[in-house]
Amino acid sequence: MKVKKGHVVYRWTKFRIDPPKMAPIVSSEVKAVIRVLSEDKKTYRVIQDKLLKQGHKTSIGSISHVVNSKGKFRQAKVSGLLQSKDNRPPIVRNPGNIRKVARYASNGNPLSPRDIAKKLGTSHTTVNKIIHGDLVMQTRKKHRGHTLRDSHKQNRKTNARELCERHLAGKRSDFAVNLEEAYFYIQDCSWERRIFFTKDRNLEVAPVMNKKE
Repeated sequence: MKVKKGHVVYRWTKFRIDPPKMAPIVSSEVKAVIRVLSEDKKTYRVIQDKLLKQGHKTSIGSISHVVNSKGKFRQAKVSGLLQSKDNRPPIVRNPGNIRKVARYASNGNPLSPRDIAKKLGTSHTTVNKIIHGDLVMQTRKKHRGHTLRDSHKQNRKTNARELCERHLAGKRSDFAVNLEEAYFYIQDCSWERRIFFTKDRNLEVAPVMNKKE
């Protein structure tokens, strides 16, 4: 490419703009030194130089924040309040919802956390936090047992013969449909569920859920 004399050619390069970095956290040791030097009427620049000689690189802004107790954590410490991240009480995990979840979980055939969440109008993550955190309960699975009675055995023989005679005999088996890989989801029914909630961490014998014929 030919460029005429006197023309200026600019070359544009792609560069990445890094996001602004947060100021480093000031340790409690450095805070103590800053407060002592501030009580001695030292300026911010003098405090910064003394900290730099001790091997602590601190900005003027960080020194100002420590001296003036800027920030909600420092304000809480000066006022003698609790130094929590958020003093606001939880909105969803309130005593009312905790009582409702406890009532559902204490049932011998409890609903699943997802079904409880639908009834409360919240997420199943919140319900899990209430069960495992607030109520200090564990989710366990019941043992599955199969009780096969004599009447069940007779029904199997009769039903198998009727199935073969009515639907599979001759060429009628060509029109049979196998639903082995089909899935049907039914929620909030009165059947027995596989899970239960308990506070006993050393539970040795779990309830048995009998498989229906």
